[in-house]
Amino acid sequence: MRAVFVCRLACDGRRKSNLVDLLPTLISIAGGTASTQSNQSLDGIDLSAILFGKASAKGERPWFSYHGQQGEDAEHLAVTQAGWKLKVNGARLTSVTQLQDGSRQVELFHLNIDPFEETNEKDLHQEKVEQLGKLLVEHRMLQPKRSVPRYREGKAGFVPPVDWKLDPRYPNRLVSGKEPTDHAPKH
Repeated sequence: MRAVFVCRLACDGRRKSNLVDLLPTLISIAGGTASTQSNQSLDGIDLSAILFGKASAKGERPWFSYHGQQGEDAEHLAVTQAGWKLKVNGARLTSVTQLQDGSRQVELFHLNIDPFEETNEKDLHQEKVEQLGKLLVEHRMLQPKRSVPRYREGKAGFVPPVDWKLDPRYPNRLVSGKEPTDHAPKH
């Protein structure tokens, strides 16, 4: 599904969107309000007013990227805002001061003049590193305590059944060979 493309047509490319915006937008189109659907806030925003031409696509929000599937010791964070992009690789970011202590790889790019991210400007623009770093720390603190487990967690000792496959007739069962079983893999 290309939700970014759908919004790009409606917004003329002036508003960044992502799949996280799809759920709040669809809830709104259906007559609901995303904030009343869960006790936790949703990451996305409602773009329905923009899609239907009832609001302008002006304005820019920070654009965050996060990858932490290898665990909190090897995270990849980035934020893009107003033509600047800050990238941080390393252990979980909990304070802006960690951006200066050498424990993480920190890169700052001015995308308006360096769209291919070739020149790291972190030493020339420490105020921008701090400004965007605060956004990253705030964003990182949003992760709930019970979130998605790290990649491959629980794989130790797991042995898949011979000829393991899924059968649509038995969506909650493993199918090995010809007979479905109710045994799920232990994670």
